[in-house]
Amino acid sequence: MTTVGTQLDDMIRTNSEEFRARATHALDAFPTDDRELAASMTTKYASIDTVLAGWSEQIEPMYRELEEKRNDARLKKTLVRHFGFHDNDAARMIDTMVEARKESLLQEVLDNIYHSDIEEPPYQREHAAEFLSQPADEIDDFAERYFDFVESIEAAERHNITLCDPHASWIERQRAVSAINKERQQVTEGESERLETIDKELARLHTADPLLADILRRKMSLVHLLDLSSKYHMQLEQHKSGKDDPALRLKTFEHTVAAYRDDEVQRIARSHHAHSLQTLSKIQAEISAIMLDICELTAAQRNSLLLHFQQYTKLTQERELIILIQHNRTRFFEQSD
Repeated sequence: MTTVGTQLDDMIRTNSEEFRARATHALDAFPTDDRELAASMTTKYASIDTVLAGWSEQIEPMYRELEEKRNDARLKKTLVRHFGFHDNDAARMIDTMVEARKESLLQEVLDNIYHSDIEEPPYQREHAAEFLSQPADEIDDFAERYFDFVESIEAAERHNITLCDPHASWIERQRAVSAINKERQQVTEGESERLETIDKELARLHTADPLLADILRRKMSLVHLLDLSSKYHMQLEQHKSGKDDPALRLKTFEHTVAAYRDDEVQRIARSHHAHSLQTLSKIQAEISAIMLDICELTAAQRNSLLLHFQQYTKLTQERELIILIQHNRTRFFEQSD
């Protein structure tokens, strides 16, 4: 998939209506005459993509080099010195050589594209030769519009998005409009149903895992908390009677979590504009309680907590994406009015 294709996929995920508008513009910019021209160069073994690749990879770079030869003083001097041309005659000879080489190069590329065992070359080759004989800027403009056209159609097909082709018949356009309206209704209903399901799942996780709810409410890092818990147990295991010594366990806990706890107290106090000693003490107690619960978890409980957190994160991200999509769609329609 090309970079443009990936960008269109990203656009579809967050703003399908913006993509539809962009794709419709791409279809409009590549009218029927251009589509027929592209088809006229297509055979069983060659396509317009092959022709355009031959242009961009072989013909156009060589043409640029040949054009530079027109003003090549050394080449002109060689013709004057070794062939006895006057300056004006040498310049005309260089022009003749450049044009001849451009024509032979064109034929070489077409030979490679339209190779065939039959005696007569396919008529598609003639259309390609005429197409590639245009000025470079016209070929490049055609190529840009063609690739936008193709990328848009392919992206719409990947995501089952209906497009209304401005160059289609009136009946086809009416069918497309009807299908688009139906898609929009289904998408809106699907988003609402999914948001309702996500909210229920998030509520269930809060109820099923009170420790997770406390961590999320205080916006603490679960990864950091689990890391501190691991450090606490590692330090405790360095002492033979560590698990049976309450004083040592408490001391080890305080030593492990003190710095992080102080940072969290400051963070939460700033965000809540809390300044009273009583409030700060309450915040510190809540954080300590969370960290104590984390350190007391068994391996199975830690895994369960981590799994619930991953589920919560995934659901939250999906919820945020749906809300973003709805916001983008509303903004798009408001800007379009």
